[in-house]
Amino acid sequence: MKYLFITIIALILLSGTSALAANFDLPEGRAWNLDRIEMLIEDIAIFLIRMSMFVAMGTLVISGLMWLRAGSNPQKVTVAKEWFKVGIIGTLIILGSGVIIRTIDAVVTGEFFF
Repeated sequence: MKYLFITIIALILLSGTSALAANFDLPEGRAWNLDRIEMLIEDIAIFLIRMSMFVAMGTLVISGLMWLRAGSNPQKVTVAKEWFKVGIIGTLIILGSGVIIRTIDAVVTGEFFF
């Protein structure tokens, strides 16, 4: 009985959507060209760099809080220093990748050499 009920509901839903789709015209979209693809890649790269900088800054803040809470425990201070070092290295890698992406973009688009 349960499967019969599910089947009837599915048939009702599927038959209604096909009738609606037959009378519905989709609006025209924008064509994909190289400029739009370049903007999309640039937007994705900027988003990823900003999110990873957020994570790197969070790592630095957490390591600072760990260091403050460590007190005189040398093991906790060592762990906090390692977190801080990893945060600094991650920040440098993220900023370096941003410079590399900007340089490649400038060379490819021809803006690098004027």
